[in-house]
Amino acid sequence: LLHGQRYTSNTWVDLGTLTTLSAAGIRAVAVDLPSYGDSGPRHDHESDADFTKALIEALHLDRPTLIAPSMSGKYAIPLVLEYPEVVNGWVAVAPVGATKIFNDVWEGLELATLVVWGQNDRMGEAGAKYLQHIPGAQSFTVPNVGHACYLEATDIFHREILRFMVSIGTGGGTTTTATVAGGRRR
Repeated sequence: LLHGQRYTSNTWVDLGTLTTLSAAGIRAVAVDLPSYGDSGPRHDHESDADFTKALIEALHLDRPTLIAPSMSGKYAIPLVLEYPEVVNGWVAVAPVGATKIFNDVWEGLELATLVVWGQNDRMGEAGAKYLQHIPGAQSFTVPNVGHACYLEATDIFHREILRFMVSIGTGGGTTTTATVAGGRRR
């Protein structure tokens, strides 16, 4: 679980997302992205895709389903485009940057994807239109909420991500939070 710009890994703890996923038998790991929460700044020269791939490997995650809201699209989008084999699926929650990628690139992505956005989120809706070009992508609009739809309608958000994750065979284990310091697990 990545997080948006105004949030940290604790957001997923506070919302009960880690507990909800764990209760469903899904191993959930929430991380503080560089310079957020308890994480220090990055001191590497890796691309965002390479950084995120290295993070997944350092946490010993075997093809996780990546949940990435808003600003964390900066990490998720390069990862799924350059290394789709590293993840089992992608829950794209109104990700920033989706509109910067041409539709034919999205059409070539072979990855189980759930696109989520709030009904009142024009930026999320614009990105969702691009991501719906991913073959087989599922989408869900959370009614009557804005950009941080997972905060405003947590129960609905949990229901939809669980439905998706079970449908693609995500599972396995306990919950964890991790802090990233200078690009490495602490």
